[in-house]
Amino acid sequence: MATPAVISLGPRERYWANPPAERSWQRFWGTFERHSGSGLYFASGSHPGHRKNLVNAFQNIPVQLRKTCLEWRVTFNFAELFTASGNSSTFYGDFSQRSKELVSPHIEMGTVSLQADYILPHLAHELSHLFWRTRTEAQRQQYRQFLLESCRRGKVTIEVTDYVQERFLRYRKIVDGRTKGGPYIGSIEKETCSERWMEESFCDTMAGFIAPSYPSLRKDRTVDLESRRIVINSIFGLEL
Repeated sequence: MATPAVISLGPRERYWANPPAERSWQRFWGTFERHSGSGLYFASGSHPGHRKNLVNAFQNIPVQLRKTCLEWRVTFNFAELFTASGNSSTFYGDFSQRSKELVSPHIEMGTVSLQADYILPHLAHELSHLFWRTRTEAQRQQYRQFLLESCRRGKVTIEVTDYVQERFLRYRKIVDGRTKGGPYIGSIEKETCSERWMEESFCDTMAGFIAPSYPSLRKDRTVDLESRRIVINSIFGLEL
């Protein structure tokens, strides 16, 4: 099947962009044009300089992540200041859907993420979300178990970035609260909190491997990055 030069995505193809209270998300509908050199799809009318810089950064992403991005036809747009979700960059997609077309993955890059020091690590982070979500459950569970063992209770853990550390502390607070007889926390909330930490930890760890000069990396981190590199390579077949 030929790769289309332009794809059009509306409420039928991209239902996740139609929450009733967030009309601004409708900017994720529209036409997306394929960049001939990279194969990436950019929102029509995107700033040429932003496209060029992102394509250049994309070339420094590991081949397995690039292949996954192209296979899933991730689309891109650029935001003034922050994304629709209020972040520097954001990955979107509805992975409850059964087909790639309805998952309809998308990455939005804001002003901070387009800066020279951040464009590669933030792009790596968002593409790592897609890579994580498209691995087998067995692979993800194996890495989750590694994280639980390496960040076990009673051990001082400082994650790779402040962003991930906040999510780890939230998860640890819930676990410790239940252990000490604190308020009951439902299993769904616990699992959600756990998954947010683990997925974000994976993504920012990947960003650090791909862009070692990433300014957000904590110098006082206690997590063993070399162990993570070995385990990630082994589980996911990467060569970081």
